[in-house]
Amino acid sequence: ADRSTLIRQWLLIRTLGVARHGRSLKQLANDFAVSEKTIRRDLDALLVAGFRLKETVEDRGRKHWSLHRTADLPLPEPKVGGSNPPGGTFC
Repeated sequence: ADRSTLIRQWLLIRTLGVARHGRSLKQLANDFAVSEKTIRRDLDALLVAGFRLKETVEDRGRKHWSLHRTADLPLPEPKVGGSNPPGGTFC
């Protein structure tokens, strides 16, 4: 991924982490000035990377995304090249 994608995905995680009621694809696309398709790809990539994202379907089929905050769930194991970085594990 290029640098702008990585930065957007990091900001997306932070945005979802503070959004009390989540954000819709349309809201997120507007927040980052990209298409809903781009946000969907970012969300899919974050899910594959192990981030605990939650999609909630509300009345009239509206969907909102949020960052799942359950503290008792274990952190995902890193999947980068099958090994941890020198000096330890990801935290």
